[in-house]
Amino acid sequence: MKWILGLSLVVSCACLADTSLNDDEILDFYATPAQLNSWSPGMTLTPSLEHQAYNTSTSTLETMTLRPFIDHGPWELALIAPYQRILGNTYITSLGPSPRLLCRRLAGLKPKQIREQIARGLLTSAEINYCRTHHIRIHSQSDQMATGWSDISLEFLRNWSLGSVWSGYVGIVGKNDNGDASSGLGTGTRDISAEFATTARLHDLQTTLTGGYTHVGSNAENYHSFPYASLDMACTAYRYLWPGITFNYQPPTVDTLNATQYVSVYLELHPAGSTLLRFYSDYYTHTDNIFPNEELGVILSLTF
Repeated sequence: MKWILGLSLVVSCACLADTSLNDDEILDFYATPAQLNSWSPGMTLTPSLEHQAYNTSTSTLETMTLRPFIDHGPWELALIAPYQRILGNTYITSLGPSPRLLCRRLAGLKPKQIREQIARGLLTSAEINYCRTHHIRIHSQSDQMATGWSDISLEFLRNWSLGSVWSGYVGIVGKNDNGDASSGLGTGTRDISAEFATTARLHDLQTTLTGGYTHVGSNAENYHSFPYASLDMACTAYRYLWPGITFNYQPPTVDTLNATQYVSVYLELHPAGSTLLRFYSDYYTHTDNIFPNEELGVILSLTF
């Protein structure tokens, strides 16, 4: 059982004109006192489909995320419950790669194949020793099906805005360990994250810089604490069409793995304020024989 403490910092930058604000504008988080004192429940449904391609296999991940929430002025309380169906022998979820999946992948390689992948830089001796040292149960099989609830989270946020340019939130997120870690549906850990975000938008341009730190407690997988960062840039191409790119970085949570570095290129369609459709493609700098060579997906978000 592991506890994680995370901190996320988002700072957005843009070339701004004179946007000086008076005191009333700085404190104007929401329009009226009535809005500040009202309770507003809602629900966000987010179905998604993702395809992952590896050297010798492919995987498909289908996810339906339920997010019931309640707003009270700038405050928001929400439950995040993802249900997944995964088909494939090797895959990663949004939770990140699991050493168990790495060891399962190694189990299907013959000694000659292991030597070849080490020579090509696709595999390290440290990764092999990790699986042997921690006695992780490994097995090789054809396509498998994993279906069930992933780890469920509860988040408490405080939204804020400064005029029409700056906005953001501060919040605390607690994640349960109910997902099956052996099949990749969960991490097998209980996490607590503290988050802070700031976004700046000028006309049709938006840039967001995110940074944070996750503290990892004692656990059977020997995970350790790590910082992380991402830079997102997007703009309006045509009416409700938003192309964008995100650069992501996270040091390894296990000593035997390289840092997680990938670029996500996406195209978003915003037909209405409560609807979002995103097409994306992720490119990893280091595959480590565990990250996919190709990752394509589509996400639909509906808020009621």
